[in-house]
Amino acid sequence: MKTRPIVMLVVLALAPVLAAQQGNDPAAQAEKSYRSGLAAVEKGDRSGAKAAFEEALRLNPGHANARFHLLELRGSGERMAAKARELRLQQVTLPVITLDDVPLDEALNALDLLVRKESKDQYVPNFVIQDAGGELAKRKVSLQLRNVPATVALKYILESCRATSRFEEHAIVIQAAGGGGAKPAE
Repeated sequence: MKTRPIVMLVVLALAPVLAAQQGNDPAAQAEKSYRSGLAAVEKGDRSGAKAAFEEALRLNPGHANARFHLLELRGSGERMAAKARELRLQQVTLPVITLDDVPLDEALNALDLLVRKESKDQYVPNFVIQDAGGELAKRKVSLQLRNVPATVALKYILESCRATSRFEEHAIVIQAAGGGGAKPAE
C-alpha cells in the first residue's frame, strides 16, 4: 500500500513539467505571448504588440516585462509608425533604377514613382526635402542599380548627395548631412 502514495507524489511532482511541455502552463503561454509582442514591436505593429502584451498579462498578471512594454507602447505610436514605414519601403524591390546626373528632387521623384509602381500603389514614400538654404537642390545624382530594395536605392541616392533621411509616421524627411541630427538611411 505504500506504493500508492509514492506514485501520487511522483504524479504531482511531474504535473507542472508535463503541463509546460503540452503548452498548458500559463507562465509559458504568457512568455510566448510576450515574445510575440516583442516581435510585433520590431515590425512596427503597434496593435499586434498591444494585443500580445495584454494576453501575456491576462495569463500571468505578474509578468513585469509585458507590463513595462505595454506602458511603453502608449507613448511610442509615432516611433512605431515610422519603423513600419521604413520596413515597408525595405520590402519593395526595384528591378532597375537608372539616374544620370539628375537633381536630388528629381531622383526622389523617380524613386517615388518606381516604389509606387512596384508596390502596385500600396506604398507611397512621401519624401519631404528640408532644404532652407537650397543646398541640396544643387546636388546631382547618378546611379544604376538592379534588383535592390528601395531602401538601398534611397541610401545610395542620399550618399551621393551627402544627405540623410529620417523616417517619420507620414513621410521620409531628407536633409543635408549634419542637418538637425538626422540619421543616414539604412
